[in-house]
Amino acid sequence: LAETWREIFGDQKATLVLAVLSDKNLRGICEALAPIADSVFLPRIRSQRAASPEALAKILANIRPFCRAGPSPAGNRRGCPTIFISPTIREALMLSRAKPNPILITGSLHFAGEVLAHLRGEPAAFEECAQ
Repeated sequence: LAETWREIFGDQKATLVLAVLSDKNLRGICEALAPIADSVFLPRIRSQRAASPEALAKILANIRPFCRAGPSPAGNRRGCPTIFISPTIREALMLSRAKPNPILITGSLHFAGEVLAHLRGEPAAFEECAQ
């Protein structure tokens, strides 16, 4: 995915919206995506198997220096990439749109389905899942 990003966008960084299931190679996923990200939004998703946003933030911070976003994640005053933990997908999508870079939404298929439901304006159509 990161290689394809570079082929299409060159050196332009991504505004990354990421949610991954906890049984996946979290470090490997984060290592692949961190270099292309300028901002990372980590929403909570409706799956019991989801890795917590806090766990993903910790992994990302150990791979590359990131700043934790404060009350206004759209403004990065320190010049370092930001990580923002969001309580909902809706909030992560809304805040990611305020960033200047193209948005890359990625992670588990469960997350993709939940995002599609939100983008279609039907978030209630997606049920919480134990998978």
